[in-house]
Amino acid sequence: MKIFKIFLPVVAGLLLLSACSTMVSPSDKPSALTGTIEPTETEQLESTPTMTVTPTKTVFPTKTATVTPTPFMGFQDARLVKAWNRGQETIFDFEVPGANSKFYGKVDGHAMVCEPDPEKSDHLICVTDQYLFGKLYMEFNFFADEKMENLLYGGEFNTGLVAGNEPDDGLIWPKASFTASDIIWSPSWCPQRGQNLTCETEYRLYGDLCTTGHTCYDACGWYYSVDTIPADGGAFVFVESCLP
Repeated sequence: MKIFKIFLPVVAGLLLLSACSTMVSPSDKPSALTGTIEPTETEQLESTPTMTVTPTKTVFPTKTATVTPTPFMGFQDARLVKAWNRGQETIFDFEVPGANSKFYGKVDGHAMVCEPDPEKSDHLICVTDQYLFGKLYMEFNFFADEKMENLLYGGEFNTGLVAGNEPDDGLIWPKASFTASDIIWSPSWCPQRGQNLTCETEYRLYGDLCTTGHTCYDACGWYYSVDTIPADGGAFVFVESCLP
């Protein structure tokens, strides 16, 4: 009995050792993966460049100052002193108070240019390249600008550009042939101009040439004259008229 008790622990120990020998050894453990795992590339999303909008300055049109010319009022008191033809041109001498610069105009629709008379103050010499004759009253328009957009004055003036006696014009003309260059106008002026008009007329016949000397007066004094008498025409005879 004592021997059995002694060998029982021994047997148990041997059995324990035998059981331990059947355990999985470290060499039986699953070996680690020997293959090299290559790191996978992570797809990089390329950033699309964003357009940067730079604000532009808005340019607004600037206002241009408009210069309004001061209206010239001198033509309200203008008078036509005389008119005559020179070649294919027609020339008008206007007395215009305060006129000392260039103006533009039209006479019966024909363009003309008016410039100060260098010899007489307040006088404008207006020239058109049209030969105008045979019409006593003509329509005049005066402008401050060359484009003729700024009208200063418009009205009719007695030009004297007639031949013979013109009825219903308020003036008395000789019964003879004459041109505008034969008319001489008084340079003076008064409010009664043209009133109480009287004229002295004579007609001279130089061979076949009939001429006249015609002078008219009004309430202001001498008004105008018509003179076709040659300076040295020789012998002549007086006649009653140069026109039938």
